[in-house]
Amino acid sequence: MSTIKEQQFRLFMDPLEIIKRDKKKWDKQLELVEKQLAKIKDVLRKIDDALRFYYNEATDEIKEQLKDPLPPKQVPYFLVLVKTMLV
Repeated sequence: MSTIKEQQFRLFMDPLEIIKRDKKKWDKQLELVEKQLAKIKDVLRKIDDALRFYYNEATDEIKEQLKDPLPPKQVPYFLVLVKTMLV
């Protein structure tokens, strides 16, 4: 809860100061959202690459290897990604 003095202070705040203060908050939120969207787009691109590889390039042997829950160390990154997407 705010005190009476804090409430009075808010009543007499300059509207431009309020706008500046709020704009800073919104700018920080916008920056966070943009970072999160960039990460999501990157994940979606990786998923798209992995699925494209799986459906267009993966041999039956590779697809069989993906059924094993613990892939060998030599499995390429895309196979590991595809595997996590199929589980």
